[in-house]
Amino acid sequence: PLSPLRHPHPNPPPSRGRGLTGRGIGGREIRGRGIRGRERREWEIVPVDLFRVDFINVVRPTGGDGSIGPWPDPLIPQRDFSNGERRRAFPVDVALNHTQPIWVEVCVPINVPAARYTGVVHLRAKAKPIAEVPISLLVRAFAIPATSSIAMAFGFSALSASRGHRGAITSALLAPLTRAYAKDALAHRLSLFGGTQSAPEWRFDGHDARIDWTAHDAEVAPFLDGTALANGARWTAVDLRAPVKFDSDAARAAFFRAYAAHYRARGWLARLFYFPQDEPPPVAASALRQTRARVHQADPALRMLVTASATNPFNGVADIWVPLINCFHPNDTGCAQRLARSAYDALEKSGAALWWYQSCASHGCDGGRKSSSWPSYAIDRAGTFARIMGWLDFNERVAGELYYDVVYSYDNNDPWQNVNSFGGNGDGTLYYPGTPERFGGTTDFPVESQRLKNIRDGLEDFEYLKLCAARHTTRAQSVLRTVVRSPWEWEADPRILLQAREQLAACIESE
Repeated sequence: PLSPLRHPHPNPPPSRGRGLTGRGIGGREIRGRGIRGRERREWEIVPVDLFRVDFINVVRPTGGDGSIGPWPDPLIPQRDFSNGERRRAFPVDVALNHTQPIWVEVCVPINVPAARYTGVVHLRAKAKPIAEVPISLLVRAFAIPATSSIAMAFGFSALSASRGHRGAITSALLAPLTRAYAKDALAHRLSLFGGTQSAPEWRFDGHDARIDWTAHDAEVAPFLDGTALANGARWTAVDLRAPVKFDSDAARAAFFRAYAAHYRARGWLARLFYFPQDEPPPVAASALRQTRARVHQADPALRMLVTASATNPFNGVADIWVPLINCFHPNDTGCAQRLARSAYDALEKSGAALWWYQSCASHGCDGGRKSSSWPSYAIDRAGTFARIMGWLDFNERVAGELYYDVVYSYDNNDPWQNVNSFGGNGDGTLYYPGTPERFGGTTDFPVESQRLKNIRDGLEDFEYLKLCAARHTTRAQSVLRTVVRSPWEWEADPRILLQAREQLAACIESE
């Protein structure tokens, strides 16, 4: 059933998936060529990707809800997405009385007709068939946009990535690693900010800033213009990278003015943000207010992002407010700047944007055992703790989500052995370093995590909610209420969430 069949399109569209054939468990063959279906008397092949699920040994639990032991998270691809190289995912030896999960991913090209498709994953041991795993796929009669409907700004440092892959900063690796990770993240609906960490080359001539945009644009343009992926997905946010120091206020103003002019000319300005300081203390509020005034003086359209709540003394410091998710709870001690969601309505009407972020405050930053129902990107939490963020984004009407890093542990640990940071396993680390020495091929590549897939699925749920609400607002809200009531009150049972997604799909397809 998985043998190549004629595609009804003369030039099949590229997609996230690929038709694959590889060696399997303990010398068993795993074939994942594609799922077939029949529509208008013509065959359609839907590509399938196969991953070997690897495990991380958790020795310290995350908060009060995590647990020690082996946890499934890294996904070793048969063929990596970023560089397209075949990797050593299979064969794999399985010890007696142990199991080896295989992650099967189907990403449907946009012009595949709506229909029921079927396929089989074949397992062989020493050329002898041992099992056939049937797959049934229902392709719906609608599509979600390739680009996320909300801003998803996740931090990345090529310097950290280089340390994780090679043990040191290797200049020649910074650009290819930045592109590989950014490409993979965009396929999961995320925009990475930080990149190579380099401000563009520039000089000040006493009046204007002369900036060489060549290297900068080579890094960001494919992702802002929608040419990095075949489906046209674009970054929803990008950071303004300024030099660490300026010689004068005039030089600073000229640099920001030239930056805004260039981004305006390229059509990127609406997605640009300036992020001067993460989690500023109250004593920094006055300086931040002055910085914002200087930024606006250079160009009023530039937006400054501040990770703080719109409370005293931070009034007037931000164009993009990014409070901690815990700050929406009236009594949570994880935030000293608690403020209700409704308090941001007036700010949004005046042109400000509301994003939010989650952190170790959800599980206890000091490694203490804090039982919590807050969402989390930790390894030793149920997958719904990551996926629920898309539902919460919709429920709280936030315009974006910030996350501080996707490769944090690359700097301090071997992520394959330890990704515990700030009391959480996987906090700030959503990838693992893939190297040719470990997995074959010729290039370094990002190894995806199950948590990354859950985040992506939650963002797709967001698109389902949005499409349903555009047709039947009351119906969308009714389905939403079965899953979410507040950022700290939601259903962790995946069966309830998946049932709600099916109801949303039916809503979208209804008249």
